[in-house]
Amino acid sequence: MPQLLLTPTSLSASANTALIEALWLLEQRLATWSSNQDAFNDLLQQVFGLLPGDNSSALQTTISSSGLGINLQILDATSIDGLIAAYTSAAPEGDERIYLNAAWLELAAPEQIEAVLLEELGHAIDWHLNGSTDTAGDEGAIFSALLRGETPDPAADRENDHRILNVDGVAVAVEASIDTTRPT
Repeated sequence: MPQLLLTPTSLSASANTALIEALWLLEQRLATWSSNQDAFNDLLQQVFGLLPGDNSSALQTTISSSGLGINLQILDATSIDGLIAAYTSAAPEGDERIYLNAAWLELAAPEQIEAVLLEELGHAIDWHLNGSTDTAGDEGAIFSALLRGETPDPAADRENDHRILNVDGVAVAVEASIDTTRPT
């Protein structure tokens, strides 16, 4: 199962509960997907243009066993520059990281959080499969939508999801979740 490690933060009890539920939903969805070889390969090919066998077997084994081991860190809205979430392969500490907007988490439902986490995992999977050669558009948003059985927003094919965040005084290149799932 994908392993997401949560950096402690001061969220409200309801936001913590929603995040925990979202992580559970995410784990269940990824376990189902990664346990079906055909579904796994079909989605990788559709989103990332990857043919079965191209790096996909190692990725499937990693996802199904130890997980990707990506740290999850909650940032205030200013630090994350108003974004909902972002992924980097090179956080200031040198590891992979998914950043989440604390203010957004306070209002988001578990299903919204899961969708955004899946988007950021899609960015991570792209990096694991293709390295610095980023798949065109917002592959994370497309991955999230398809894995959840939804039709991706056509604009995601053309979206530039690259941003630079200042995290603890360090410029960090990220792929970001653009605000399409803001709670109402």
